[in-house]
Amino acid sequence: MVNGNELAMAVLALGVLVFVVKYFSQLKELHSWKILLSSYIAFVFACFFTIIEEFYIHDINNFIEHSCYMAGSILFALWCWRFPNNGGEPK
Repeated sequence: MVNGNELAMAVLALGVLVFVVKYFSQLKELHSWKILLSSYIAFVFACFFTIIEEFYIHDINNFIEHSCYMAGSILFALWCWRFPNNGGEPK
């Protein structure tokens, strides 16, 4: 059975997707925006693999879930590291 917190996390991740789509043109103004977007997509996949693992091939989906969390974290750290220190001005 799916935990409520796992379902809530997936709903929140999809809620953020609405804003990503709506403000996509502004997102593209950020430095290294592709890395940031890739990080978000990895976290969304992780949320859904968390739910899928309850129903189908638990071990493999659990591995994929945690791999997505790892990839998303590494990508986000890379984006933070590459972000220019120019007072928040876009590139």
